Amino acid sequence: MTAHLESLNERQRDAVTHGVGLPDSSAAGPLLIIAGAGSGKTNTLAHRVAISSSMAPILAGSC
Repeated sequence: MTAHLESLNERQRDAVTHGVGLPDSSAAGPLLIIAGAGSGKTNTLAHRVAISSSMAPILAGSC
């Protein structure tokens, strides 16, 4: 596990790594984050963007 994921709890790590490493990330299906206030949603999504962008470049117009 990478150092930046150690600060997350198990469910946050699951959300961050959902579909990572699959040949086609759409094979993992959609990801829905539902959580209460102060649970770390923003932090989790920021980690997800960071790990996703480090795995493959994000091309303009592909979003």
